[in-house]
Parts: sequence; structure tokens; C-alpha cells
Amino acid sequence: MARSHPNPCQVCPGSCCRELAVTVSIVDVARIHRYLHIPVHDFLARYVDEDPKEEPFAFIIRKQPIALALLPPDGLDRGCSFLMDVGGHLRCGIYDYRPGTCRVYPFTDQGERVRHKRGTLCPRRFDLDDLRAEDIRREIARYQEEWLIHAEFAWQWNADPPRHASFQKLLDFVDEIVQSGKV
Repeated sequence: MARSHPNPCQVCPGSCCRELAVTVSIVDVARIHRYLHIPVHDFLARYVDEDPKEEPFAFIIRKQPIALALLPPDGLDRGCSFLMDVGGHLRCGIYDYRPGTCRVYPFTDQGERVRHKRGTLCPRRFDLDDLRAEDIRREIARYQEEWLIHAEFAWQWNADPPRHASFQKLLDFVDEIVQSGKV
């Protein structure tokens, strides 16, 4: 891996945003839809697709575990539709409201310290001084809390799925949760 940089994302070609599926929680859906100022159902229809995922965060549809993921850009099978070219640099179009998955990538706090996950797409490493590591640790804790909220809704869906469950009915379920202010 190349040498360290205070914020490697500023010099990155957008590898993670172009190569990975961006899984989102219901909390992410609420945050992003509010930022975009569009109805929840419109946001879901325009930007969210299904992605095979493991429990406890998955919704079961026809015995298959399904997660929510941002749709890739037109014509691609992966990546994020919010990745934008700004003056020849790839940047996140919703950076302050980006999904938790993006906020914590490529870090983990397994064990006693924050570190890079193995096998990430990052071309450079971050300088992780103690202050920055604490910020990342707080972001990881927030991310985990958001996924626990999401898991509770997945449990509700899975405990009593609608008759003839479909991805469309799941989107209606998510729409009702966000519209009601539960997240």
C-alpha cells in the first residue's frame, strides 16, 4: 500500500464508490431523503435497490435475505449513483449525509484500536493519530447504533411479513417507517 496521507480520499480515484455495492440502513434512507428534499417513496424508487445480505440486518422476501443498497450509476452493475465528477476529481454528492457504510470505510475498531480493514480498495493509508482514531471510533459506534435500529425494523418485517412479500412491499414498509418519524 502507498504511503500515508492525512485524508487519502482527497487523492483517491473513488475506488470504493465505483467498485462496491453501497448497503444502506433505514436510518441512512431517512437522512439522505431529508437532505434531498424528495418524498421517501421517490427516493427509494430512484436510488435504492435490493442486495443479497446476511441476517440480522436483512429483510426476508420469498425466503431470501435482502438488504437495501444504493443503485449504481446508469449502465453499471455496482458503485454509487451519488459519485460525481467535480473538476476532474470524483467526489461524493451527498458527503455530509452519506451512508454509514461510507462514513466508516475502510476502518474497524475490532480489538483495542482503530485500524484499516484488510483487503480494502484504498490506494493509500490514513494517518491515524489518537484524536482522529477517537473520531473514527465514535463514527463506528454511531454506525453500529444505526444498524441496530435497522435490525429492529428487519426483525418486525421478518416476524410478520406481508402476504405475498415483494421488494415493492418492502419499500412501502420503509416509506411508512420514515414518513411516520420512527427514524
